[in-house]
Amino acid sequence: MAVFAKTLISMVLVGALGFFVVLGFAHFSNNSLLFNVKNDNFLSGGTIFGYQNKYNNSDRGSTVSNGSTVSESIKQNNSLSANMQTESIVTQVNENQFLSSPAETTEKYAAIKNNPEVQKANRIVVKDGANPDVITIGFAGDILFDRQYAIMSSLLSAGGDITRIIEPVLLDKMKRMDVMIVNNEFPYSNRGTPIPDKTYTFRADPEYVKYLGAMGVDGVSIANNHAFDYGEQAFLDTLDTLEAADMPYAGGGRNIGEAARAMTFLVNDRLISILCATQIERLENPDTRGATMDRAGVFRCLDATALCEQVRKYKETSDVVIVFTHWGTESTDVLDFRQTGQAKELMEAGADLVVGAHPHVLQGVDYLGDMPVVYSLGNFAFSSKTLDGAMLEVQIIKGDTKDEIKARFIPTRQAGCQAKLLTAADKDNVINYINSISGYTALDSDGYLQRRS
Repeated sequence: MAVFAKTLISMVLVGALGFFVVLGFAHFSNNSLLFNVKNDNFLSGGTIFGYQNKYNNSDRGSTVSNGSTVSESIKQNNSLSANMQTESIVTQVNENQFLSSPAETTEKYAAIKNNPEVQKANRIVVKDGANPDVITIGFAGDILFDRQYAIMSSLLSAGGDITRIIEPVLLDKMKRMDVMIVNNEFPYSNRGTPIPDKTYTFRADPEYVKYLGAMGVDGVSIANNHAFDYGEQAFLDTLDTLEAADMPYAGGGRNIGEAARAMTFLVNDRLISILCATQIERLENPDTRGATMDRAGVFRCLDATALCEQVRKYKETSDVVIVFTHWGTESTDVLDFRQTGQAKELMEAGADLVVGAHPHVLQGVDYLGDMPVVYSLGNFAFSSKTLDGAMLEVQIIKGDTKDEIKARFIPTRQAGCQAKLLTAADKDNVINYINSISGYTALDSDGYLQRRS
């Protein structure tokens, strides 16, 4: 009898232990179903960031299998049209797709890095940075691949050798950036007709998209006043061409949902989103059409409401949000109120950095709060005219509790259909010039932005 009692007690104890083990596992599973990227933990009901527009029926930005979507409509106010509605989709991802857990990795974005489906669904490009502690993002101004103009004619006459239009030392610097972004100031197409009465209209053979890769470019802005030079068909060809080449872009799309979407890069466990938009042209009916819910075009931001809304949205899911904007007045270093006013709005919305293009010349630099502003990088590889320009190197220095962002201005010169890196006296002259036209911010001798003492 005693033996039977002992056996019974043992069975009860083993059963109870098994029950609590199962209960504990179930509790862990229920609280681990969804991965919350922003908060870097496993939470029931967590989300992973994504952006999709319901008017786009293609598989671009589709949700991950076994996941679900939650739609939240936001009102966007475009300065040149009535209110437009875009769609913000947050994709919920089942934790079971991932092989890692917080106990197995110190990377907060391992769920993205290790899962191509998540990358595709959220249009995130994953790159390994050269330095684990410092991420570098490069920006350059206008480029042009239209063979009817001198810069491309020069490249083709050299058999397509990219060093004909970008000298080797500068090209090497571009390729060393973890992420390199340029302003793509033309459409890729062999179709369409030029906009009537427009002084300059550009178009490049789709084959020439390969030169972006030769330049070390990782993404382009198409938010500019030449993207629509040959009409809607050529603009749509541009989107198809960039996508076929696996070249990320921002600032334009088949609808406002696509146009307002950022390029997002995951580098060294940091999510970096780059929004692109244009103020130009500042007309009631601009030649460069703004995108709407059901019409292709660029992301216009003469009224910054929609752009600021996007900045706030991406700040919820990204470590760094950069705005690359097309603004200002051509051929002058004098800032206009639409630049300075909008820079302040973007700072208040939470942008970490603003970079400008369009004037074709250099303009000043500034700090608004902790946000660096580089108002214009000027031309990069755009024409045969001799003009000083710049490449911007953004350094994201990883910290234990907070990252530091530094901006370094790298003087260049467009001359003889080639972009060159300036050194010695030429470099110093450009730095001194920028300091002479900037207010409370200046460049040090190495080109780093700093507040004046």
